[in-house]
Amino acid sequence: MKMDYPFLTQDLPDIEPGTPAAILDGERPVQYVTNMKTGHAIGFKYFEFKGLNEIRVSVRGNANGRLILSTEYGGAECGEVNFSVDSKEWAVQYANVNIPDGVRALFIKFEGNGSIDMLSLTLN
Repeated sequence: MKMDYPFLTQDLPDIEPGTPAAILDGERPVQYVTNMKTGHAIGFKYFEFKGLNEIRVSVRGNANGRLILSTEYGGAECGEVNFSVDSKEWAVQYANVNIPDGVRALFIKFEGNGSIDMLSLTLN
């Protein structure tokens, strides 16, 4: 299968929880979105926004560009995270946002060059 889109993956092989192998191993896989390229978007439904000022995104890869934030797919921009990364290590990027209080979706679209992985999203 051609993987030309973002998808969820993890850093360890699959192990059935509760099995002897999983109990002995003790490690839990780190899950993340991989293969985000220009024009790709991911969405999260739903958050209850209240007094949100800042967003933090952990990314890695070989890319530069911006992550455009909106509360509707293809909707008006409510913030952006500018970045330039060239590393296999996770780096936290920050941005101010303007999202009104209330229950809303959050969409993140990548525009730029290269490809990134996204580990986490923190809303402050």
